[in-house]
Amino acid sequence: MIAGMAVAGFDDTPRDEDPMPAPGRSIIGHVISTGQTVIAPDVRIDPHYVQGRVGTLSEIAVPIVSGGSVIGALNLESSALDAFSEADVEFLEFFAVAAAISIERAVLHREMLEKNRIEQQLSIAKEVQMPSSRRPTPCWKATTLRHQRTHLGNRRRYFDYLPQPDGRLGVALPMCPGRACRRR
Repeated sequence: MIAGMAVAGFDDTPRDEDPMPAPGRSIIGHVISTGQTVIAPDVRIDPHYVQGRVGTLSEIAVPIVSGGSVIGALNLESSALDAFSEADVEFLEFFAVAAAISIERAVLHREMLEKNRIEQQLSIAKEVQMPSSRRPTPCWKATTLRHQRTHLGNRRRYFDYLPQPDGRLGVALPMCPGRACRRR
């Protein structure tokens, strides 16, 4: 599955309709499938070539590798026959390594942001569930209790809404489970 694509010099074909990145169906797809660099000096005789740009006569593609797996490819096309050399392969491979590092960093950054978001949610949940030892823990009773289950910790939280005479809405929460309420 293609998560992202950057294109310059090609038609604006929707990504899901573009045959070029399909595994094994084009030079790019072949590179992604095999992890091997391809230099096509004449695309007209290359069995993997799929036209992406009118006028292309030669093409080069190198894999982008991260963690031992191919995660993409860099591809160049030319209107000249036999336009690419081994030096061009080395140059493009350098950019593929730089792209892999950038992608890895972006993924790590996204994972770090998600981890921080979950830690914040857990911190808030812990604060709500654990009353402060400095505050008295009053025992509350409510005639009806509603049950709510959240995704954090799968713990049950019981509460009740109590309309107040002045129009405000109160919330009753059981604050002292177990021994703390036995002294009533």
